[in-house]
Amino acid sequence: MRRKVLKKILCMSLLSVSLLGITSVGASASWRQSSGKWYYYYNDGTMAINTTTPDGFKVGADGVWIQNNIPITAPSTWTRLTNDGYVLKNGSVLAYKPKDLQGYSYEQALMDMGSAIINNKKNSNVNNTYQKYNGHPAMRYEYMDTSNDGKAQKNCFIVVATNTKLYGFMLLGDNDYNFDLDKIDLEYVLNTTLNV
Repeated sequence: MRRKVLKKILCMSLLSVSLLGITSVGASASWRQSSGKWYYYYNDGTMAINTTTPDGFKVGADGVWIQNNIPITAPSTWTRLTNDGYVLKNGSVLAYKPKDLQGYSYEQALMDMGSAIINNKKNSNVNNTYQKYNGHPAMRYEYMDTSNDGKAQKNCFIVVATNTKLYGFMLLGDNDYNFDLDKIDLEYVLNTTLNV
């Protein structure tokens, strides 16, 4: 008799814990990453499929975020801000913007962009370097400027080119050491996951 009561108590306890666990998973809508892919879950715990999420992102029939806005696969250490931005592991902010070449050669577009950055009086000590990321030509511009609140800000603007488009990745930060770590992280991601 005592054994049956213990079994019932144990079963009820396990059932209660299971139900609590299920309830807490659906407590609030959120993005979750699994095996390097992002999924959106509604407040009730169901996964969004084949739709646009309330925050404006598209997910496919398998529930995976269709990352057509940023042509890289972000590591799980990055926190997504928007459809075109992240906070990287060490606190730097990454923004992304594509631009159609509209008949210009990518060489001319990269040169014009570099001139605009170098000639902007807010920017100091501009260092520009030709790079290749995942086989694509690119320019990396590193410089200091001043943020809206008057603080010095470190910038790394990487522009990747194809024959029809430029892909701009702007990394902003204010801590030299952490910024440099995030820059290394970004360049690794561009070299290994860039898909343009």
